Formats: sequence, C-alpha cells, structure tokens
Amino acid sequence: MKGYFKSIVSIVILSIVVLLSACNKEQYNYLEKTKTGTEIEEIEDRLEKVFNMYLGLFSNRQQSRKENSPLYRSQEIISVPIWPKRGGEYWLYVCWLQEGRPDDLLSQEVWNFKKKDRETIEVVMYDLPNKDKYVSDWRKKEPLANLDIDALIYNEGCTATITRDNQNNFKIKGGACSRNLSDIIKYVEVNGEIKPNSIFLYNKMLDTKKEVLFSYKKGLQFVRQPKIFPKYLEVDD
Repeated sequence: MKGYFKSIVSIVILSIVVLLSACNKEQYNYLEKTKTGTEIEEIEDRLEKVFNMYLGLFSNRQQSRKENSPLYRSQEIISVPIWPKRGGEYWLYVCWLQEGRPDDLLSQEVWNFKKKDRETIEVVMYDLPNKDKYVSDWRKKEPLANLDIDALIYNEGCTATITRDNQNNFKIKGGACSRNLSDIIKYVEVNGEIKPNSIFLYNKMLDTKKEVLFSYKKGLQFVRQPKIFPKYLEVDD
C-alpha cells in the first residue's frame, strides 16, 4: 500500500515539474504584429491600411469544401511584417501553403509596398535566395532578420499596383511576373480584390511563352483567420 502511495505521489510531482517547465517556455504568436479586420477598418492612411490587409493568416477552407476541383483545394496564406527598423517602409514576408503543411511551402516571397501617387499603391515582389533556409522564418519574432535586403531577387514583371474601384474596393493587378513554380508554370499574372477580412485572387498561371495554362475564374477565396491561438503555434525554448 505504501509503495502504491509513493508511486502516486511521484507521478503527481512529475506532472507538476512538467507543467512548471512548460510555463517557463515562451509561446510566441507569429500573428502578434498583425491586426484584426475591425482594427484595419479604422486605419485612415491608405498605404498603411492596404499593407495591414495583407498581414495575417488566410484560408480558403470554406471554398474548398464546396468546390469539387483540385484547383480550389484547401490552401493558406501567411503574411507577417518584416524589418521594422526600416522606419517608414512597408515590407512583409508572404508564404503560400497547402493546409496542414506549414514546412512545405508552395511559394515564399518578400513584398514591398510603396505609395506611387495619390490614388495608387505599388507592390514590388521579390524572390528569396536560398529559400529553404527561411522556410520557418514566419514563425519567428524577427522574420528574415539575417537576410540582407540587397540579396533579394527581382524578376521580370514582378510589380503590381493597387487602386480603388467605384465601389471603394481595393484591387490589385499586375503583369506576367516571372515565377518558376513548376515544370510548366513559369509566370503568374496577379489579379485580385482585398478587404480587411478577405483576399480574393483571380490569378492566371502562364507558361514559358506567357500563354495562359489555367486561371482561377471563381477566385481563390481566402478568409482572415483569428489571430488568437492561431494554427501552427509552437512553443519556443
């Protein structure tokens, strides 16, 4: 009986030790520096507003359940701000992935948002050198902190513009951006609509001759996900 009691006590003590150990670890929310849709709606500055619309975790899970097509399979976009020390500049790290595969990214880029004129925002999209090195950087407090801005790779046509239409919606549009996404997809033509809580993309995928292979005619309908306890949250030592 005493041996049994000692075993129970040992188990309880071990459980407490494990719990205290876990409490001493820091759980960093990679969406900490993003805003909610409501917060974004209150931003008056156009450049800051549009930039924050792109930050966060977005999913087209609801759409994928309705569509019977591999084109609209469940995917996610994760975008986090980078290089805050470059005051007055707007940079983000954007990753595209299949749902549930955060370490096997479909694409990863750096975007720079600039005010072109009173009505237009320009977005310059860059490739990363040694991409595998930065696959998990979106999880970090300071993503791409060790990447030199001069090492970014600009490819042909990878600049887009964002304007507002007559219904006061923000639209992004770009030409054929050189992106080696597969053996046949060599260019992407960006086209979409962005709102505080969603990003709808009607992108066209092009071949080496810039001819259309396929497009998302219904739009990839990405919806903003909650920033509190988001998916893929990890505990840092």
